[in-house]
Amino acid sequence: MKNQESSKTQRWMLVIYFVLSFYYFGVVMMTYFVSYPQLQKISKNIFDYMQLFNDKMLLFCYIPAALMIVSLALVINFCSKMFSRVLLWSSFGFALLSVLTTFIAIIPIHNQLPSSGLTAELISRLLMYAIYLQVIPAAIQVIIAILMLNKYLNDTGAFGRVLFIAVFFLTLYSWGTLYIESLVGYPMWRLIDPSDWLSTREAVGLNIPAFIWIFLIPVYLPLLLLIPMYWKRPDGISKYSVLIVFISLLWVFVITAVYFVPDIQLKLTVGYSKALIEDLNKYDFPLRGIPDLIYMFAVCYMFLTIRKPKTS
Repeated sequence: MKNQESSKTQRWMLVIYFVLSFYYFGVVMMTYFVSYPQLQKISKNIFDYMQLFNDKMLLFCYIPAALMIVSLALVINFCSKMFSRVLLWSSFGFALLSVLTTFIAIIPIHNQLPSSGLTAELISRLLMYAIYLQVIPAAIQVIIAILMLNKYLNDTGAFGRVLFIAVFFLTLYSWGTLYIESLVGYPMWRLIDPSDWLSTREAVGLNIPAFIWIFLIPVYLPLLLLIPMYWKRPDGISKYSVLIVFISLLWVFVITAVYFVPDIQLKLTVGYSKALIEDLNKYDFPLRGIPDLIYMFAVCYMFLTIRKPKTS
């Protein structure tokens, strides 16, 4: 009974850490490669726009970043026999470097934005700190986390294990990118002056390759991976959970393709429309956010139902 309780605790510690780790990486990638280029184009309503950005980042980036460090400390405490100390402490070191950079270097620069906007001097400092001390350490930490996940599942079939790890990582990484796009970005669109609108859309257009590789492909690639995963998956994961993830994600893909892209987002690329921006903010969470949460929680449930592997 004691061993079962310990195993259950370890599972919960690990899933919380993996969620926060992959989510945080999605947040920093989306912020660095997609949000910053748009911030540079704002010339009016700077104070309100940048203040809202800071308020949203507190909720969707800074607090999860701090919780990730706490969760990793708990993993080190509860799961030290599962993984090598080198792996655990390396992960902690890179995670701490990225998060400390966020709090010590990135947030002070963000706090200057409401009064000055993203000037050339600030963008130079911001990008230097962000890429070398925030994004790269977070990427290394994620690689270590994937190695830990692979080791945790080392007695499951290789093909099913790889499929699950890919779906698990991409789903939770996309949780971060989706929240920066929809819960941080879309509310800020309400504050963009019409005279700044096309320049911000141009920034997105010039950055299409980054948007595709960082946002679109990771969000929808699991649709393809879930098809073979229906037949090949770690023991304990039911076909029903795979179907729930697939149907929820398919719904998001379809509603995006038939409604959000043609009726809202494409129209906003050619001209400002307050009504369309309001519709985007009004319908995004009910039509896409709720199904997103369903498949994201279903993927976490998959992890918790995997039959406990042998521990060393």
